[in-house]
Parts: sequence; C-alpha cells; structure tokens
Amino acid sequence: MKHQSTFMRVVKSYSMLEKVLSVFLILILLYVGGQYFLNKNKKSQVKEGIYTEGFQAGIFRINPVYADLNEPDRDISSLVFRGLTKYDASTQKIIGDIADVTISEDKLKYTFVIKDGITWQDGEAVTADDAVYTFKTVIQDPSFQNPVLKANFDGVQVEKVDEKTVMFTLTAPNSFFITNTTVGLLPEHILKDVPVSDLINDDFNKNPIGNGPYRIEVPLSTTITGVTQVLLERYDGFYGKIPQLQQLRFFGYPGQADLIKNISSLNAISKVTGEVVKAVSEDSRFSMYGYSLPQYTAVFMNIDNADLKNLKVRQALQKAIHKDILLSKLPDTISVETPVLRLNQDEWKYVASMDEAKKLLTDAGYKETLEEPIKTLSPTVEASAETTEGTSAETPEETSAETPEETSAETPDQVSDTAPEASQAEEKTIRKNPSGEILKFRLIARLYPEGSYKRNEMDIVLDYLEQQWAKAGVTISIELYDSSTLQEKIRTRDYDLLLFGQGLGYNQDLYGYWYSTQVGEAGLNLSNYKSFAVDTLIEQIRTTFDDEEKNAKLKELAKTIQADTPAIFLYRPVYYYAGDGKVKGLNLQNMAFPSDRFCGIGNWFLN
Repeated sequence: MKHQSTFMRVVKSYSMLEKVLSVFLILILLYVGGQYFLNKNKKSQVKEGIYTEGFQAGIFRINPVYADLNEPDRDISSLVFRGLTKYDASTQKIIGDIADVTISEDKLKYTFVIKDGITWQDGEAVTADDAVYTFKTVIQDPSFQNPVLKANFDGVQVEKVDEKTVMFTLTAPNSFFITNTTVGLLPEHILKDVPVSDLINDDFNKNPIGNGPYRIEVPLSTTITGVTQVLLERYDGFYGKIPQLQQLRFFGYPGQADLIKNISSLNAISKVTGEVVKAVSEDSRFSMYGYSLPQYTAVFMNIDNADLKNLKVRQALQKAIHKDILLSKLPDTISVETPVLRLNQDEWKYVASMDEAKKLLTDAGYKETLEEPIKTLSPTVEASAETTEGTSAETPEETSAETPEETSAETPDQVSDTAPEASQAEEKTIRKNPSGEILKFRLIARLYPEGSYKRNEMDIVLDYLEQQWAKAGVTISIELYDSSTLQEKIRTRDYDLLLFGQGLGYNQDLYGYWYSTQVGEAGLNLSNYKSFAVDTLIEQIRTTFDDEEKNAKLKELAKTIQADTPAIFLYRPVYYYAGDGKVKGLNLQNMAFPSDRFCGIGNWFLN
C-alpha cells in the first residue's frame, strides 16, 4: 500500500500535459513491442516453411545462358539470376530490371545503365563488364552451345561505355530485340577463366553465384535413384522486393512413376501431364490450373534430301496426316497449323486426304508397287520379327492399329482399330522412282525415359506417322536418341525428318527458325529451308513497330510457309499447374514460359 500510495502521489504531482505525454509514450512502447514480436514470429514461421516443387524432368544446369535447353533449368535459373530487362506478365511487356534502357531514334542503339546497389550474391557489384562478358564473350563465341541465343545476337555489336553502361548496336531495326535482353547476366569475375566451350559442363552450373532473389543453399545433386535436387535460400541482399518465402526446394524426377511415388512430399508440380494428371486429381490436397505456351511440335523436313526437295513429296507427307485423328489420341493438346502463333490457327487448316497424298506422289514420279514378300521357313517369325529394307521390326500388335488404305480418301469414321487379316498384313505397297530406288526416309526423335509422359507421347505420334505414311507407300525408319546425341544430329542435320518442338518465347520472332541464314550447323532452321520471300517478310516484320502493319505481314508469312510446306505443324500441349494451396499470390496469366510463374514471387506468401 505504501508503494501504491507513493506511485499515486507521483502521478498526481504530474501536470495535465505530463500525464498526456506519459500515456502517449506508454502506447508507443506497447505498439513497437507488439510489432517486434509479431514480425519476429512471422519471420520464424516463413523460415520454418519450405516450399517444394517437383518436375517431370531432370535438373541439369542452373545457368541462364543454357536455360533454353531444359525447362526446369530455366525455372530455377530465373530465381537465381536476373537480366537487364524482365517480362511483366501483367502488361505482357518487357520492362527494365537491373538496368534502365534508352533506345535511339533510329532504333539501332540500345543503351542500358545498371542501377545502383545491384550486387552478386558474393557481395561484388554487378557492372557493365558482366553484361559484356555475358552477351559478347560467351553468347557470341563460336563455340557457345546454345544456337537460340547465338542467333538472337548474331551481328549485334556489344560495347562497354563506362562501369555501369553497356550499349548494343544493331545492323537494322528489330522490334523484337529488347526481349533478348531478359537473359540473366553471368558473373565475369568468377567465370572469366573458363573456356566458353567448357562452360556448359562447368561445376558453376551446380552451385552458381547469381544476382537474383534466391541463392543456392544446397548445390544441385543427383540421388542414386536418378532424382535431381537443389535447395534455394532467400537472398536478402536482393535489390528488388524481398520474397517472403525463405526456402525453395526443387526435385527433378526421371519418370512419371517416380514423381507419383513422391507426390505426398510436394507442394506443387509446375507441369502436370500424362498419368500424373490422374494421380493429382485423386489427391484432395491439390487443385489444378490449365495453361498453354507459345510453342509447337512439328515434323521438320530436311530439304537438302533429294526426294524432299520435291514440293509434291512434302505436300503428300502432310496430306497423309489426319491431325484430328492424331490429336484424339493425345489428350490436352491444341492443333497448330502455322508457326505464326499470333494468328487464328483455325484459319490455316489443310484438308487431309490419303487419295490426294497418293496422287501427289504418283505425279512426282514415284510409282506404287507391291513389296515382294520375304520368304522364310517360319511364317510366324516372318510376321513378327523380320524386316524389309529401310523398315523397323513390327509385331502384330504394332501393325494392327490402322486398316490399310487403298482407294478412297480417309475420314475419321473409316479408321479402324481392328487388326487386319493375315493376307492383308502380308501385302505392303512401296514407292519407287524411275531408277527403281525406294522412297524412304529416316525419322529421328528424342528418346525419353521409359514410363515418362513424353515417351508415351512420342510413341503415339511416331506410330501414327509411320502407319499413315506406310499407307501412302512411303517407307520410314525411326531412330530415337538421347538428348545430347539428338542435339548433335540436329546440329549436323543428320536426318531426313525430325520430330521436334520449338518455343517462341516472349516475342514470337521467327528469324532464328525460318530465316535462310539459320540453315545448317549455325542455326535452328531445322528444315534447311531457304526462301527469299520468307526472308524479306521476316525482315519487314522485325523492322516495323506498327502492330497493324506487323499483323498483315505475319499473315503473308504464314501463307508463304504454308505453300512451301517445309514442315508439318502438329500441336502444342495444354499443361496444368498443381498446387496444394500452401502458397498464395501465384499468377499463371500470360505466361510465355513456365518460369514466368515466378515473375511475381515477391507477392507470394505462405497460407
């Protein structure tokens, strides 16, 4: 009571102003203290939470200049590295990222000034030297192993103006060029002594130093079961908005079965396809969100092949393919009719007809003839194991998916899923030129792991193509290769036909894929297709900054490519993002790459 009496006497001795100030001071102390403990608790919760994603593919290298070669690599690289510019999904525009950009009036010079306070994750400042190293030293080196980026900077002059300024000079205006500068920069002070030819296999790709919002906490590694994994930690020295999520963990699974087996340990799967769709649908934790990307799968016809130089042969191969039937076998796909994806694809459909395909081949000088049966002591062995020249071994099951077409144009109603009779199966037509040479082509494609959704997709497509072309009398030899071997085959154009996919990215510029200078080993004109008309249109499209004029030229381009038929454009897939709701703030709108889901990662938060 004595203490209370003393306290009350002290309080009563205060003037009214002193009493008000005291109460105000106490309230401030309570508020500051409360916020301190709330924020401390919030940070503790974020740090304890680990967001985990799974891929239906392996993680190979975390390096932005090789991101085009593997989607999981692109996803993770986008979190560890940042570029001069970035894609803003909300506006679908390219805006400044670590640098401010100015463009000259003649549209030939792009000047970038790196912002203050931009650092690498080892504390070193990001400078113009890093930009020159990335775009000139690496990308423009003849031994650089990413033809997509190499084509984008072909003929571009890159020079350092001062410590924070770099300038790109073009030989001609290019309305798409700005998108190329979204590539993440590489640290010159770390990699300057690594030969460019060795960079693709350097250990830097497993434990890189970047300038993005996340750094490597546990380097990229591979388990004994073939699962690749990496752990990222938030980089608090990042110049932009600091993400709330403290750690991100990624697993790359070699097959669908591996991913499904481990689905309970994942918070999200960025690209759900195949059997994983069913597994995710049956798991009540997950919700799925569909999206598509500006990409397509096509059969590229190597026009250096003597037979494929003939337009009628190329048109016949296309006419034999009923795309609606093929896509009915491939769920979650969208038909593609032209590589100009900005256009309405329905307006560019061709009419398939086996009769027309056969007539085109006959008109081209390839006469249809009955293949001589192979004589053997055992008819059973002959039907199931032996092969004829230029064909692969077939089993009764493999030859029973389609009924041989003879005289009438094929329609979906006429396609049979029943096995042909034995006498029909033994008769096979082939085509020969006037010299008696068989019309046959080598078709190459990627060999995916057994059980993966891509393996299943490739098997369906290849089987259908082989069967349809066989009906027209065209002999196909299918060759499957692992990724590195396939890339070498593509580089040297060692194929007649190539089943492959191409992505157009942010700008949908077709220069790298269809311009004449991109034929051969130096580029990605996979059909070795040369057309003065197409080159002229691509140049005009690049140099115009007027949308209406650009759209008109794009239609002319699509018409010209369609008439020349250098490839058979098939489909683009519909993907699904599956999430368990642990993270909120995710936006999947207007994505050009799956990695674009991380554009707004600064707005993500744990639920």
